[in-house]
Amino acid sequence: MLVAVTDGQPKIMTIANASALPSGPFEFAHRSLQTGLRAWVEAQTHHPLGYVEQLYTFADRGRSADASALHRISISYLGLTREDQVREGSDAHWSGWYDYFPWEDHRAGAPALIAKTLTPRLRAWAKIGLQRPAAAGALAAGGNHLRSRGPRLERGTGAAAL
Repeated sequence: MLVAVTDGQPKIMTIANASALPSGPFEFAHRSLQTGLRAWVEAQTHHPLGYVEQLYTFADRGRSADASALHRISISYLGLTREDQVREGSDAHWSGWYDYFPWEDHRAGAPALIAKTLTPRLRAWAKIGLQRPAAAGALAAGGNHLRSRGPRLERGTGAAAL
């Protein structure tokens, strides 16, 4: 995910008529994951990357719609850069962050989407079984509060925060 903030407005770089994020496979020619990331993002967007940080690795079975597909590992990164003009001929486009993540727009208070849609659906999901303590814990505070107050790992420290 390539992110920039201009005049207080977060933006995200998209491709394919604003329907996809830059992505691609790791190739053996890349000497590291970050080298591969930079190569394919810059090739797809024609935009240089600034700061890059690995966020999460997904390795669950069944991440592909094709049941016969090989086991897939997906690694998500966050790249920060300046919102420069996209070069002519590029499929890349700067899009508003909140267009894709409206539940995160708290500039005028909690979005109605949280209480109207997300909270009821998460409550229903959590009721399916006790095997979902994380969801139940996240909703324990009630109302629009969706973040768990329980123990969590802080990024980069390796220490649990209580």
